[in-house]
Amino acid sequence: MFSGAGLLLLQHPVAGWVALVAGAGLLWLTARPAYSTRDRIVLDDNGVTDLATPIGPVPWSDIIRAETRTLSTSSLVVVEVTNPAYWEARLPESLRRIRQLATDLDLPPVMLLTPRLDISAEEIVRLINQRAQGSRR
Repeated sequence: MFSGAGLLLLQHPVAGWVALVAGAGLLWLTARPAYSTRDRIVLDDNGVTDLATPIGPVPWSDIIRAETRTLSTSSLVVVEVTNPAYWEARLPESLRRIRQLATDLDLPPVMLLTPRLDISAEEIVRLINQRAQGSRR
């Protein structure tokens, strides 16, 4: 989506390059884990971990809720956390740049990349919300 918009917007260099770079970054983050044979998203007693991004595990007690965001033909699971500044500080530079370039998407610091998983983004959201609510009771 971003890459296509970036190519179309190259008439306006700044907007086009921003969209192109954001699209390339998301493509890199979603394609990189394809070569891994282990589960990428782990929901266990420690919390939530996306092995494609090095910021987890996010403890259940830090998770407020999760929801899906559709980007073109794929989805992200975004996770609202109790201390976003802490998780923002743990982001790798690549994710930090994507968030800065794609401010219109309002991406939180904790997001799970869901392409090519055996489980749907909606099911991941349901499991996270169920477990996070249970940890606050």
